[in-house]
Amino acid sequence: MELKEGNTYEIITSYREIPIRLRLKLKWLEEEDKLAGFDGSNYPLIKVFSSETPVYIKLDEDVYLKTSMFSNLRHELVLKVEGETPPPPFIKREVVRVEPDPSKPVYANLCIDDVCSFRLQVSNISERGLCVLVHHQDEDIIKRLEEMVEKHGKDKPNISIEIEFPNGEMAKGKGEIKSITEKEDDIYVKIGLLLSGYPDELRKISNYVLNRQREILTSLRMLK
Repeated sequence: MELKEGNTYEIITSYREIPIRLRLKLKWLEEEDKLAGFDGSNYPLIKVFSSETPVYIKLDEDVYLKTSMFSNLRHELVLKVEGETPPPPFIKREVVRVEPDPSKPVYANLCIDDVCSFRLQVSNISERGLCVLVHHQDEDIIKRLEEMVEKHGKDKPNISIEIEFPNGEMAKGKGEIKSITEKEDDIYVKIGLLLSGYPDELRKISNYVLNRQREILTSLRMLK
């Protein structure tokens, strides 16, 4: 491992789609098991690190180590190193992306092949796009989405979309299916938003994203 005990490294992960950066001192290394233990004293943010979200150690501007969280107990963050990787995409985002509050979900109504009855939960959202969650049991939706992507080939199929926010507001516009990926028991559909001609609708999305970002940052500041 290209790490040295006693050195301080920038550790990067994300929480609710918000990037988290900490500068932590490396306390110890276990070469055989590829474990690295960092001093998390006075850094309550290590509590939000999750084994389900990748963690990166910055070596230089273009080289990072991809790791997974092994433990974050007793003021110590232990990471299991997987290997070198380019900079993680989320640190280069030009727009803010957030994950909705699970207790106040955001929904997207999709119109696929003139059928507008698909109401799906949004897993993350930004001004430029969103990702909706499709459960495996929703076989009809999955089939229609896959048929659209296959039929259009490299041309991304456009769909009409209506976003429902927790405060009752609705934003309407067009979307472009970017990808369909499977993760564990669910399927995630990434949709790019085409809202250049819909300034009022874009403003509603921007307001939601900024307010949700403030909520997430406030919850992080309250950690002790």
